[in-house]
Amino acid sequence: MSLDASATPMVTVMEEQKWVEPAAGWRPAIRLLRPEQWVKNLLVLLPLLMSHRFLETALLWRSLAAVIAFSLVASAGYIWNDWLDRHADALHVRKRKRPLASGAVSGRLALAEALGCLLAGFATGWVVEPHLAGLLLGYLGVSLLYSFALKRVALLDAVVLALFYGARIYAGHLATGIVLSPWLIGFCLATFFSLAMLKRYSELVVSGQAALEGNRRAYRRQHRDGTFAVGIFSAVVSVAVMILYVDGETAKELYRRPHVLWLICPILAVWFSRAWMLAKKGLFVDDPLAFAAADRTTWGLVGAMAVVWLVAF
Repeated sequence: MSLDASATPMVTVMEEQKWVEPAAGWRPAIRLLRPEQWVKNLLVLLPLLMSHRFLETALLWRSLAAVIAFSLVASAGYIWNDWLDRHADALHVRKRKRPLASGAVSGRLALAEALGCLLAGFATGWVVEPHLAGLLLGYLGVSLLYSFALKRVALLDAVVLALFYGARIYAGHLATGIVLSPWLIGFCLATFFSLAMLKRYSELVVSGQAALEGNRRAYRRQHRDGTFAVGIFSAVVSVAVMILYVDGETAKELYRRPHVLWLICPILAVWFSRAWMLAKKGLFVDDPLAFAAADRTTWGLVGAMAVVWLVAF
């Protein structure tokens, strides 16, 4: 009957509309910026904190402005990366809910947001320090190259991600003029590389085969064991660098009670061990920072390290 013939396409249309139905209001446009990722830009403050000069108001304001500049430019990179990955993200168990992958935000609006973030970010960076604007430009260029090609090369993509984290610390140096400690550089690079491998490993654990075949990266299920081993090794190196720092002369010069800093080492080891164990069980979201921001245990461990740092200070 004609009634049955017309019902089929109506059901299909209703199902399609249900899958791509945009979220109401301005929230998808805000989510497109990934504000939850801005927490990583607090790394810009690390040189100020580690040098114990965080009470100098002028340096503090310059550092905070650098955090804002990096957040804006990074958001522009996230938008571009989401646009390139929108088809693969639609197959991912979690990323399919992203604004571009779900159709909640149009490409035109995404482009306008990206351009606005770039202009505001570069302007802020230039006001703080012209060299900071240059660093942001370099970060953006490498970020685009990463989106097009570097993310397809196993291990190299993790190195680039670690360098992205390191660029934030260098931005803190440019904003304040504080010289970076070799210990800080070594610890951060080892930690960030382990987190980058943790991100890739968790993606391999939670992603379906269709998502793995559809993404633009070089990792497949046969890389799980190797990714796990490299990530664990990097975590061990990170803890080892911290041990050497605590036992060295630099810590003795900066802290009144440097021996208290030894407590940070087991706390750090516990966090790495727990994160990798959860990832192996498939209970870890594929973004370490998103996990850390929502995990109460992580907040407890970070609080414990903060207390140790204050007591040693």
